[in-house]
Amino acid sequence: MEAERQTVSTLGKEHGRIERRELTSTTMLNEHLDWVGVKQVCRIKRTSTRKGKTTTEFQYAITSVGRNQADAKKLLCWWRGHWE
Repeated sequence: MEAERQTVSTLGKEHGRIERRELTSTTMLNEHLDWVGVKQVCRIKRTSTRKGKTTTEFQYAITSVGRNQADAKKLLCWWRGHWE
């Protein structure tokens, strides 16, 4: 049985800052959303430290891509690829 919730994170240094990205995806909300075709709901937490100052941002996404096509690791890769 596939896990209802998956979490993956990355740590990197770029543009003079240290950044941790954590993506959590879940299938637990699918039945409760009035969104045709929803397969996963995702939360991306980005924590960035630059010159001693740390900030945290959250972003959310809904996708029609099922877990059999993309697990949390692949979704995070796609999310990052969007900005490149």
